[in-house]
Amino acid sequence: MQHHVEVFCQGKGTFTETRFENGRSISRIINQGEGFFVESDFSSLEEAKAYCERKLATDASLIFYIMHGKDIIDYVQNDTYQLAKEKKENRIYTAVSTIFVVLLASSVSVFIMPFQAVIYHAYFISGMSAFYLLLHSTGGRWNLDNVVVVVFVLIIISVTVPLLTE
Repeated sequence: MQHHVEVFCQGKGTFTETRFENGRSISRIINQGEGFFVESDFSSLEEAKAYCERKLATDASLIFYIMHGKDIIDYVQNDTYQLAKEKKENRIYTAVSTIFVVLLASSVSVFIMPFQAVIYHAYFISGMSAFYLLLHSTGGRWNLDNVVVVVFVLIIISVTVPLLTE
């Protein structure tokens, strides 16, 4: 087994990188942030995993990287907790970004679109929101590109509609 195995506890601002060198995947910590190495060194990977599992029993939010030298050889986390946390963060991002798109589409609709009835403004705003949600559902999590696409579409609409209504 490995000798001199260390355990690193991830903290705010901890960033890792995985890349291929000489045909094998290598993961390393590129920014330690508020993360820290635990006090003791471990003689084997199994001993380090057991320590991490004991710590996870008391705090499910922790993420541990088991390291040999500078290389991350394994990680230990509570997958259920991390998945629930990620889903919650994604819901919050989706709600906030959709509200932004709705407000932006509302302002474009009210100030630029020459609609005579309020229902057409509602259709326009709903259509832009649905377009954004469609992009968001295919773009993955925390994808700011979708918001940028909707902003560009609204800018194009803002420029072309006044030219077409003259």
